[in-house]
Parts: sequence; structure tokens; C-alpha cells
Amino acid sequence: MDIQSYSIWNDYIHFLRNVEAVGSYAENQRITAVRKVYQRGVVTPMLNIEQLWKDYIAYESSINNMIAEKMQQVLFNECVYLFLNKQLNFLSFRNVAEII
Repeated sequence: MDIQSYSIWNDYIHFLRNVEAVGSYAENQRITAVRKVYQRGVVTPMLNIEQLWKDYIAYESSINNMIAEKMQQVLFNECVYLFLNKQLNFLSFRNVAEII
């Protein structure tokens, strides 16, 4: 776990978003791949996780705003526990690291 991994996640997501997709099947595969990375990233403790969450919501909104609103609520409800738990772990880790 690297608390400064935001740039890696962000770069990987930008790479996936810029992959050329020919046809609707390939486009759906790309969207699914990007979603999976976002969903995994938003529950990983790191600096700038809030920005990753905002980017994810913006990405979903750019695809389909109605689905994004529903998904945002569902994901928020599902991820809030994981996010808060991992964020607490991150804060504890950061506090220990600052002491050392």
C-alpha cells in the first residue's frame, strides 16, 4: 500500500480512458475496465482520494447522467464503510509514520 499512489491510479485511468475502442462491444469493455479501476481506487487509502472520487463521479456523469446519479448513491452506500475503514487505517499509518 502506497499512500502516495494517486498519480499511479490517475495515470492508469487516463490510459484506459484513451484506449481506442472500435465498436460498441469494445466501448462497453473499456467503460467496464475504467469503472473497475475507479471502484478499486476509491476504497484504497491514499492522499487525494477525494479527487479520485470526484473524477469517478464526473466520469460516470459523462457516460449517462441518470445512471450516474443512481450509481453514485449505490456506490456511496456500499463504499462508505470500506472508505471510512481504510481512511482510518491510513490516518493511523500516517500518524505513526510522522512519529518515526
